[in-house]
Amino acid sequence: MIGIEINMEQLCLVRTSLNGQIEETIRVPLRQIDRSNINEEIAKRIKDLAKNAHSRLLGIGIGVPGHHDQQNDRIITNNPAWNAFRKAEIERLLDLNVPIYIENNIECMAYGRYLFQPQATPDEFILLHVGPGVYCSFFDAAMIGRKKSDYFGEIGHSVIDINGTLYECGKRGCLQTYIAHNWLLQRASIYYAHGSSSVLLSLAKTKEDLSIQTLIEAYRLHDPYVRTILEDGLDRLAITISNLLIVNDASRIFMNSEVLQEPLLQHYFLEKMHEQFRFILNFESVPVEILNFRSDRGAQGACALALYERLINHSDPDAFFCEQA
Repeated sequence: MIGIEINMEQLCLVRTSLNGQIEETIRVPLRQIDRSNINEEIAKRIKDLAKNAHSRLLGIGIGVPGHHDQQNDRIITNNPAWNAFRKAEIERLLDLNVPIYIENNIECMAYGRYLFQPQATPDEFILLHVGPGVYCSFFDAAMIGRKKSDYFGEIGHSVIDINGTLYECGKRGCLQTYIAHNWLLQRASIYYAHGSSSVLLSLAKTKEDLSIQTLIEAYRLHDPYVRTILEDGLDRLAITISNLLIVNDASRIFMNSEVLQEPLLQHYFLEKMHEQFRFILNFESVPVEILNFRSDRGAQGACALALYERLINHSDPDAFFCEQA
């Protein structure tokens, strides 16, 4: 299979075997892409991966930052950056006679977790991603493929402070404005511009050079403002997750977060999770697992989506392999 993830940082494509083993990867930073020609860019990269394949291509999965409106063939999102995306145009440019399947990129990660790591993954789990956006997949093996509303899983829009910052969705105090990467960097850049942090000034030549890794390093160096915004964001994230678990029967929570790769921040977050669940005696029965952050997880998950739709969801898998032969 070939899987593609589109997000605000990169276009990532991988080719995998049927068991999810990545054979080849292509990454293109988003700043290098003309988003008005996103269909041409995707088709070109798919062709590059397909021509190097050692066996027949069975399916293509695409993980998108939002939801795909099949009827109108567009990505439903607040971000106008993806207005040009069209599945039909990608199919026309490819002309490979291979089906393309589209799903939210974090939902794709959940597919990948379930299909490619079955021994370590329960049938019901939550996969929560914190990056440029905040999204939560509520995975239930018995409900795979069931249609969900276009706002289901968008916990970044959960209001965590009714008097908080106005977000583009029209609400105030959304979780997104406290822990999403772009908001953390926006707050830090204002702090940087005022020359208030000798730590940040020593780590970045300009405010445009600030990155999540810069903020993590500033946290290690005890910058007071950076520590405040990161810990405040994690506090609110822990509260949101505890609220999710009160109404959702999940066996495990998988966290996909670059921020939580830092041991100090990971420890702080897990302590806050335990504080939230002190009233539950068997809290350990709902463990939180922080995944090793991988920038290709969404693309690999898109391969799992293609595998599921093309083979597992096939009415007669044996007949499918006969067709391929």
